Amino acid sequence: MEITLTKGCVTARADSHGAELFSYIAEDGRQVLWGGSETSWTGRSPVLFPIVGAVANNSTRIGGTPYPLSQHGFARHLDYEIAEQSKDSVTFVARANEETRAAYPFEFALFITHKLTTHGFITSYRVENIGNVPMHYCIGGHTGFCCPMADGNFEDFEISWPDKECVLLMPYSCSATPQPIKAELLFDSSSEFAVEHSLFDLGTLFLMQPQNSIITLQNPKTGIGVRMEYEGFPVLAMWSKEFANAPFICLEPWHGMPDMDGENGVFEDKHFSIALAPGESRTHSYEVTVLGKFAEEE
Repeated sequence: MEITLTKGCVTARADSHGAELFSYIAEDGRQVLWGGSETSWTGRSPVLFPIVGAVANNSTRIGGTPYPLSQHGFARHLDYEIAEQSKDSVTFVARANEETRAAYPFEFALFITHKLTTHGFITSYRVENIGNVPMHYCIGGHTGFCCPMADGNFEDFEISWPDKECVLLMPYSCSATPQPIKAELLFDSSSEFAVEHSLFDLGTLFLMQPQNSIITLQNPKTGIGVRMEYEGFPVLAMWSKEFANAPFICLEPWHGMPDMDGENGVFEDKHFSIALAPGESRTHSYEVTVLGKFAEEE
């Protein structure tokens, strides 16, 4: 089921399958969010839960028992119920079922909220442990943005952040049975880079534990772009479809990582995994601000 949200002159659309916000049309008529394409990437803005990335051989051990978990987990494939809805916001909810328990043996409730703001939106994930044993999880966003967002080219845009940080690279692997990744240093002490398709052909780029949780994708000549604030997420990944010259870039706040070189295959020991006691919940949010001339004039 598709849901339409409005605020002022802004219109956005969300889908109860996967609980994705997949369209945001700004005041000037510009489409901001990637809507998927059969020619490059059919995905849009999936939620990553209960893992981020892939685990070696698509299998992990939870409580000493092996479980099959495919890349990015199963939350993006679930059908959600509508828990709350207003003119400018919607909250979806999915709960553990027989299918999810076969891959992840916990009783959970996952609430996903999309709320429009004056010039953008806030996406929130609330994870609840509704079982009677401690529960570990990872979670992340995978928000696809059109690039270019208006007239112009992919290469007209740049990605920047407030402080000089190291940019790491996770080399791309198309293997059906992924193996642990050894991250490589791509840029040292950088605060921006011009986007190029050839750069994303190398693999996923990410900032590890940034000092300031803000990232901007913008055309410096026109000011058109987006800014994402993702406080509380220890990783920010950047991705575009490899070898596809695709007109989008994903900015991805992560609380978790794919299996890295040297890990032991135990889910509870994964980088940045979160433990919830029975009855406990935790909320993770990020905010996107749409940048452009219309915002400056108001």
